[in-house]
Amino acid sequence: MFHIMSMPNLALAVSIDMEQLTSDIVASISSAPRGTLNDALQQALARTVEARVHAQTAALLEGIGDAFYSLDAHWRFAYINRAAEAYFGLPRQAMLHKVIWDMFPESEGTDLRRRYEEVSLYGAPLSFEAEAVGRPGRHLEFHVFPYNGGVGVSFRDWTERNAAVEALRENDTRLKIATDAAEMGVWDWEIATDKVTMSDRAKAICGLAGSVAVSRETLLDTVHSADWDRFVQQVQRALDPAIREKRPFEYRIMRPDGSTAWVLAHGEVIFGSVDGEVRALRYVGTLQDITARKEAEEALRESEARLSALADNMPLGMVFQITMGRQREGRRFMYVSQNCLRVNGITPEKALEDPANLDGLILPEHLPHLIAIEAEALRDLKPMDVEVQMRHAVTGEVRWFQIISAPRLLPNGWLVWDGIQNDITQRKRVADALCQSEERLRTILNELPVGVMLMQVPQGDILFHNGKSTDLLGFKPTSAENMENLLQQGAEHPDGTPYQACEYPIARTLLTGEEIDQKEILYRRPDGRVTHLSMSSTLIPDPSGAESFAVSAFYDVTEQKRAETRQRLLINELNHRVKNTLATVQSLASQSFQRISPDPDSIAAARRAFESRLFALARGHDVLTRENWEGGNLREVVNEAFAAYRSLHPDGSDAIEIDGSDLWVTPPMVLSLSMALHELCTNALKYGALRASGGQVKISWSAVPEPTGTRLLLRWEEHGGPPVSPPARKGFGSRLIQDGVARELNGAAQVVYEPTGVICTIDVPLP
Repeated sequence: MFHIMSMPNLALAVSIDMEQLTSDIVASISSAPRGTLNDALQQALARTVEARVHAQTAALLEGIGDAFYSLDAHWRFAYINRAAEAYFGLPRQAMLHKVIWDMFPESEGTDLRRRYEEVSLYGAPLSFEAEAVGRPGRHLEFHVFPYNGGVGVSFRDWTERNAAVEALRENDTRLKIATDAAEMGVWDWEIATDKVTMSDRAKAICGLAGSVAVSRETLLDTVHSADWDRFVQQVQRALDPAIREKRPFEYRIMRPDGSTAWVLAHGEVIFGSVDGEVRALRYVGTLQDITARKEAEEALRESEARLSALADNMPLGMVFQITMGRQREGRRFMYVSQNCLRVNGITPEKALEDPANLDGLILPEHLPHLIAIEAEALRDLKPMDVEVQMRHAVTGEVRWFQIISAPRLLPNGWLVWDGIQNDITQRKRVADALCQSEERLRTILNELPVGVMLMQVPQGDILFHNGKSTDLLGFKPTSAENMENLLQQGAEHPDGTPYQACEYPIARTLLTGEEIDQKEILYRRPDGRVTHLSMSSTLIPDPSGAESFAVSAFYDVTEQKRAETRQRLLINELNHRVKNTLATVQSLASQSFQRISPDPDSIAAARRAFESRLFALARGHDVLTRENWEGGNLREVVNEAFAAYRSLHPDGSDAIEIDGSDLWVTPPMVLSLSMALHELCTNALKYGALRASGGQVKISWSAVPEPTGTRLLLRWEEHGGPPVSPPARKGFGSRLIQDGVARELNGAAQVVYEPTGVICTIDVPLP
């Protein structure tokens, strides 16, 4: 939409018209003869009706809510309502009676202008959404339609609506991700209609198939009888407008297969006014299967009860006491908890009988480390903490254990070690999985076609970089490098001045927390090569608040920038060629129909000549199109020109002889030579060598180097046809050949009418 637009106040104009109308009526009645009095009154009445219609129309257009303006048949602004005036922020008078295209030259070539012109041309209304001209980022909905001999346009700004729709879509996506990650189902009860909707996960938690239709009775039937009263009380408190209970509650359900499960329900009632009374309208919430958690809690309670009674009921390890002398003499277990059998596969009695029965389960490769740690703790009388692998005496499974023990010196000089053996297999597996995950992530990042660096805030130390960052920056950043030194490598402004360290996107993020999205910079690598990089950076806060990080992602857009440059050049070239082609077609039409008589045969002949010349021009375009309009092979141009004129002699030989090497010529040469060869072929077919059965045409060319540059010499020679004499006047074909070559190719063409046949020579410079 055009970013400024205004119109005069139509209501004011109507008011002025009514005052003028009153004066006109008085003047008409007082000055008109008696016989014409009725006519004056009728005219005044008509103007009154028309003024009222205009006033009502203006009031309607002012009250529709949408912005509206109209254009007359000459694209001049005829009206703008207040909504449009407010949207564009200028008084209406600034635009009235002015041509819209003059006011907004940037609309030239836009899709918006094309649609306006389409409505004006065909008279069919159009409705569409488009980006506002002159207001980047603003999206409008347009209704364009024929109006009072011109067009009317109403529009409204949908930018905020589109943003809201997108935000809602993102919220829905985040909600789904959150519920999926938490393995939660969603339910919705419309109280007025008693309609219940459940997500597939919620149905699965209740043991229902995803295709099963769910009702309120279906849900109530799943509630365990032991929790029914508490369930009903919770729902009633939630539905009560005076209470509006929102607390989550846990209860058991009975699934159709007979199994029992624990669920955690979070719900909230939506209240509204119905007949002046506040009522519950909807009850929505989530459902989560907490059976595993409840079972774990029950196991934990039991474990705590056992631990409070006996230490030998530890769930993940065992408690032990060892006594020995300072030189490890007399080493034996004083106490081993009952968990020893489950954890290690031997009974406590076996361990008490001989410590080797338990010590022997430690894998041999861990023994030297364990003995060294124990000796150090014994020397300093300090606790020891060591991790070892042990083999289960029954299952043979190897698991990781953490042994924590502290020595106590007894009055008699002996030592007692109070210790605990904890099974840390799962922790080790998680740690290994984390390491593997980090390694996979590192591998993925290194395979990305985007440079990635992770830095510490605010120091700027590089904690990680992938391989692509090395390729893009031309050197290998390391964690020892300071960010300020890293950034002073070669980024430049368009005028060639180097970036200051604080200007880099990642530096701005590090210093101010600013989030940068795809900032393009000109970067000069250490090897001197200049590239265009698109850089993005953002902060990654640590949930604990201890430290933060900044990540920078960047990629090479050099080829994209080059492609954009090439595209602009191609568009400019295309515009130039289209104009030249239209000029050529105009010239062909003018010359083909300039000297025709009104009789049908003359008109038909002129039309055939015009069409054949257009076909010749089209064949030249075909050659260029196959080569992406970068030029063409001269031999291919010649073959295309002769395709419609080739004929065979009775002996099987070709009437046209071609002699020349492959030679690349420019687009203007392709078109001009195509037209010239067509004219020569047409003339030879009508009057020359191609007319006679034994006639022959030979065309040859060569590239001749000269001090001023290489030139193309092309020769056309006919023989074996009827005798030739110079024409009485120079026809269009001759002018096209001679003048066209001189004008379009900066060369020269000469046509000689020898009695044995026409000879044409063309001499043009090659690029």
